[in-house]
Amino acid sequence: MHKNIILWVSAAVITFLAGYFNSLTGDDLPLSGTFGIDNKKITYKFDTYYDGKQPVPVTIRTDKDSLRGIVLYKTEVMPEWDTVVMKNGDKILEAAINIDKTPGSAEYKAELFYNGKKYSVPRGESVRLKVMAATPAMVKGLFWFCLLFALFLSTRTGLEYFAETNNEKKHGIFTAIFFILYGFVVSPLLLSYREGVIDARVPAPSEIVDPVYFILPALWIAAVVFMFNSRYQKITALVAAVMSIVLFVALH
Repeated sequence: MHKNIILWVSAAVITFLAGYFNSLTGDDLPLSGTFGIDNKKITYKFDTYYDGKQPVPVTIRTDKDSLRGIVLYKTEVMPEWDTVVMKNGDKILEAAINIDKTPGSAEYKAELFYNGKKYSVPRGESVRLKVMAATPAMVKGLFWFCLLFALFLSTRTGLEYFAETNNEKKHGIFTAIFFILYGFVVSPLLLSYREGVIDARVPAPSEIVDPVYFILPALWIAAVVFMFNSRYQKITALVAAVMSIVLFVALH
């Protein structure tokens, strides 16, 4: 009993660490950096994901009071660069750009001016902004709940390798169920909102289906079938659990 509790707690800790690592390496992380102008620090943090709920904030922190700046941006439906003047605050330059809410992509960058010189931020490039339609928090929460709870169950199933019991089949079934909910039920719903097709039109299959979300469900369907037809249930569960963590970090 004591060892069983340790295995459940270990599964929770491993899942938390995987989720935390994913939050540090995900595709939707802001682009940030620091550089200097006249021995004064300039720090920026630009969003790379837009969910259609509010204007995109552009913020640059600076110790230079006389610094001026503009933001240039364009979208797929507005291919010409548009300009917004940044406002000066207390050690900050800020602006908000109104991006068209049509799902797709956009680009933006800032230009700073000081003492007759121009500085591009980020240097020599623009920020690619992934534009998605507004998605309810409940749908996002359901997506991440199913995914993380499935990952938690898969980790616990893998840790059954170190247990004296033989519950890997039972745990594996529940793991597969939650990965199926994540991949085949909640993911299409999430993509429907992100593509802006909810209450708008009948979506094309390519708009609500992403094969990436089928990989983990397929892995655990195959693992459960193999566990029920093989003598190597524990090692199968362990390998599938390790692969799940790797795929979770790589795909999300």
